[in-house]
Parts: sequence; structure tokens; C-alpha cells
Amino acid sequence: MGLQAKQTNTPSGKKKQKFVFINGVEETDDDLYIKSTIDTTLDSLALQYYRDESKWRIIALANNLKTIFPPDGMILRIPINPKIRFEID
Repeated sequence: MGLQAKQTNTPSGKKKQKFVFINGVEETDDDLYIKSTIDTTLDSLALQYYRDESKWRIIALANNLKTIFPPDGMILRIPINPKIRFEID
């Protein structure tokens, strides 16, 4: 689970901070599964599947990874139409 802070303005113009708790990526029938190799990085997979290497965190979140380097031989889930689960506090 991740945590991100977002700043918003109240109707009176005061700044207010909200916290968004990211719980994961929903699994769907469209997801792909691939086996990582020694050369696999999540940013290269994001570029290949999403055409945007900055979206590597979606793959990381779906696979409970904290870095762009998955273990060699790991079966990775690639969410094709990612739906992020989150809560706002």
C-alpha cells in the first residue's frame, strides 16, 4: 500500500491536505503475465505495454515490487487496463 499527499483548497481558499492510500491494482481478465529475465526492468515493460516508461509503478504495485528490477524468473502481472484501488482520508 502506498501513500500520497494531495493539497486542495477549501471553499474559503484555505489550503487543506488530503491523503490518498493506494491499495493495489485490480486484477482483470485482460491482464498479461510474463516471466522476467535478468534483463527485465519495469520501466522497459511500461514503455512496451503503456508507451510510457514513467508508468512502471503500475506494474510494481500490481506485483508488490518496490524497485524497477524484478527478480529473475518472476511471473509478472501486466495490467492492461489498470484500475487503481484507493481510499481518501
